[in-house]
Amino acid sequence: MLGYIYEARRILRRRNQTRMWNFALLMGFSPATPSLETFMNTRNVLVSNFRLCLSTAACCLLTASLGAQTLLNVDFGAGSRSPKTGFAATGQGTNDAWNLFRLYDPKYIPGAPLVFSGHLANLKLADGTPTDVSIDLTNAPGVWGNATGDPMYDSYIFAPNGSNMTVTLSRLEPGSYDLYLYGHADPDASGEQNSFFKITSAGTNYGPLTTLGSAGWKAAMPWQEGHQFVVFRDVQVRQDVPVIIEVAPGPNGIAVLNGLQISSKGTSPPRLARHEPVKAATGFTNLIIREIRYDGHVSDNEARFTVDLQVESFTTNELTAPLFEGDVAVIAKSLPADVRITRAGDHCILCVGAPGIYSLKLEVLAKITRAEPWNQIDFQGPFAAIASIRAQAAGGGVEMQLLSGTALENDKAASSVEGFLSAGREVSLRWQSKAAEVARNALIAVETTADVQVTPAVTKLTTTLRYELLQASVSRLRIALPVNQALTRLQGAEIRDWKIEPDGARQILAIEFIKPVEKNYELILYSEQSIGTMPAAVQITAPQPLDVERESGSLTLQQPTLSWILAMFPACAGSTPAVMRLRPSAFPRAPFCSPPMSSASSRS
Repeated sequence: MLGYIYEARRILRRRNQTRMWNFALLMGFSPATPSLETFMNTRNVLVSNFRLCLSTAACCLLTASLGAQTLLNVDFGAGSRSPKTGFAATGQGTNDAWNLFRLYDPKYIPGAPLVFSGHLANLKLADGTPTDVSIDLTNAPGVWGNATGDPMYDSYIFAPNGSNMTVTLSRLEPGSYDLYLYGHADPDASGEQNSFFKITSAGTNYGPLTTLGSAGWKAAMPWQEGHQFVVFRDVQVRQDVPVIIEVAPGPNGIAVLNGLQISSKGTSPPRLARHEPVKAATGFTNLIIREIRYDGHVSDNEARFTVDLQVESFTTNELTAPLFEGDVAVIAKSLPADVRITRAGDHCILCVGAPGIYSLKLEVLAKITRAEPWNQIDFQGPFAAIASIRAQAAGGGVEMQLLSGTALENDKAASSVEGFLSAGREVSLRWQSKAAEVARNALIAVETTADVQVTPAVTKLTTTLRYELLQASVSRLRIALPVNQALTRLQGAEIRDWKIEPDGARQILAIEFIKPVEKNYELILYSEQSIGTMPAAVQITAPQPLDVERESGSLTLQQPTLSWILAMFPACAGSTPAVMRLRPSAFPRAPFCSPPMSSASSRS
């Protein structure tokens, strides 16, 4: 019996060994190695290799889930599609796609209801791949443009009456993102506009950040962080938690938004546009100077300011920001333990080594330069969301002027000046003793160029006034407009305020400047005059500058098939102005019948 049991065990072992050999042959094991121990070792190696393959596949799947860095581009404006392709401040290639967020298609039509809010779903990545990301916009009914040559930067939306607009990003994948924001409008009657941006995401506030300004920038020039755009780096996004972007007005009072780029933090970052290296505020993103106040006392020999500023740092790393630049001496009687000030040449740099909010008080002495008959100081301060200045002259009878920013109304007899600095860093003011001032009246000559475009319903005038200011500067200009003309737009530099008041059979446009203008100045007026029922006799009178010594110019009459260059003013007083007979049946053919006018004229 015992023998039968041993024989049965031997048969079972043989069958199992046969199955294992069959499995070994199936897996590629060679029969030349008959050792079961060798086979078992080989089987273990095969299992290990199989497990390694599974681990590698899992890693590949994980890597695939992480993916390359993605980029979303958004152009804010009007129309059916964005004309922008390729790079802005960042990008992946010259064919990058841009999403157009619009409230009007193809454009806003005067008289139509304003649209304050909108929604754009399923944004496309730069490579054209659709996503679930959507944008909601509130309180931005205005749309206008710049003239830089970049299609995205040349259109912008804006909020009314100095209010904020809000952009909400929904359904972004959880992760870390860099957000590039563009908010600039070229100077017009209200001055240059540069928005403040603040972001709220996953319970964390980022910013505010703003730009220095980019008036005069063109598309062929490099993009510079802190000038044409700002970057919020490492913005954390959580699942199903929207990202809120608040756009607030800058110093000139209008919140504008040109574009937005959303770059995820993946494994292959987008390329930056290839430009020459520029100084960018990359190290200052998380070091915010919220407010700075200059309180100064000046005399013929000294300009001394007490500077109060509030600084906030968000990281444990040491962060730096430019503090002062120029011919200044900085005195810090006491500083917090984690704050220090270093100097490199004429640059003072603020260093903060720990997160927190710090209130600093500094003494700044500025070098006085003499520009007869003025004493003047110029230096650069830090970037700040709010910057105010007050300066008091020693003694009475001193005229003071703030050359940077916006001065507040003050009593000229007080020998002081007070105001707010612009988004830039410049601190510039000058003063002189009134006892030494020589009273001089400005001599003003003006060259006027008027372009007239006639349509069946309205006559549009674009009047360019080129002033030549001799002997002295002027702080105010006056211009007469016909009572039947409506001023639609005013364009010029350094304009603080303007108003129109009736004056008998005409209107008087009064323009006040932030600081007196000198030497040369150009002003552009856009006005309209209704034609009414036709046929009609239309008298065209261009806006007339007042308080000038001499004026000359020309008037160009434009019509779809005819362009006449006419002398602008009658050669002598009492001459009959140009009269044109317009009949609807004649449009768009040349309908004009005008009496002859002199080829050159002037009026005084």
